[in-house]
Amino acid sequence: IVGEVSRARAAKILDALLAGISRYGADVAILDITGITDVDATLADHLARANAATRLQGARLLLAGVQPKTAMMLVGGSNLAGIVFHATLADALRAVRSR
Repeated sequence: IVGEVSRARAAKILDALLAGISRYGADVAILDITGITDVDATLADHLARANAATRLQGARLLLAGVQPKTAMMLVGGSNLAGIVFHATLADALRAVRSR
């Protein structure tokens, strides 16, 4: 994900995420947020919704590309329990392959 994540864009991302999980029968989904430019409290809410929806489809959400600024904002944000965090996309892919 690159750039700003408005409410409308978050909804489109969530739709694509859930469609991909359903279409491919995925049990893991990775969101790479390295390129997100607007790190604020609403980002945590969007991620919490994505996590809940992913879990309802029987999959786990992995978050990749968590930069220090993003980590600081997410610490006090919404309930992100169940999301597995990775510093890089490569780390997330290694974690999935090693399962």
